[in-house]
Amino acid sequence: YSLLNNLQIGDGLITNFAPQTFTYYVNFPIGTTEIPAVTYEKGEATQTVTIDTSGLNGTDGVIKVIVVAGNGVEQSEYKIVVTTAKSSISTLDMIYLDGTPLAGFSSDITSYSHILPVGTTVLPTITYDQGDEYQSVKVTVGSLNGTTRIMVTAENGSSTIYQITFSVAKATNASL
Repeated sequence: YSLLNNLQIGDGLITNFAPQTFTYYVNFPIGTTEIPAVTYEKGEATQTVTIDTSGLNGTDGVIKVIVVAGNGVEQSEYKIVVTTAKSSISTLDMIYLDGTPLAGFSSDITSYSHILPVGTTVLPTITYDQGDEYQSVKVTVGSLNGTTRIMVTAENGSSTIYQITFSVAKATNASL
């Protein structure tokens, strides 16, 4: 006999366990970083049970629970397919130039022009507020009269690129 009496992951996440059902689907919320423990109740005391997590990639994939009957011949394989929701937020909440909010910033507008004061020789320090904690952000700094790009990648892989084109204002007083 190679069937289990019960199979669980975490705190009762498999709500419909039936010994002759061999595949279960469990979804975890955004932010899950660890898969909870798999527990089981043997169908017979002489069974050998192996939990194989080699099919996991982080918090997604397949956990196999292999049950071998006490006779060493009969075998059952249960699969728990786990999926973790991924954030799709690829926008920033704010961009700052030297600590000052970028004029006219809106998370859904991706292209900006910014004129630097006459005589500027260094770009302002660019910082930002992320749209959520699951994003990665990469800033590629351009030149004084060029474009800086900020690439925001959401946890699910979608991305948004913000561009700030800088230019240094020209002196208008001809008598300087």
